[in-house]
Amino acid sequence: CFPQTHCRCKDNVIGEDCDSCKAFHFNLQINNPLGCQACDCNTNGTLGTIKTCHESSGQCLCKSHVTGRQCERCKEGYYSLKGQNVFGCKRE
Repeated sequence: CFPQTHCRCKDNVIGEDCDSCKAFHFNLQINNPLGCQACDCNTNGTLGTIKTCHESSGQCLCKSHVTGRQCERCKEGYYSLKGQNVFGCKRE
């Protein structure tokens, strides 16, 4: 954008220079029509049901017995992913 003008950002992008992803989004890419992709965290597996993720990797903040970028599955040796379980999954 030129000085004295505001950039028109893609749907999932913010910033004066359209250089950051909106909350709950990651992986800013010029070839993405929306700019950034949604974190899509599985809140049953995230700490405090937080939906935010790392800005570049997209890794959500998983409970201790949960794994996967979106905190969508139990770690090896664990089962039964439940949101009300503070650790996310039970030990086998």
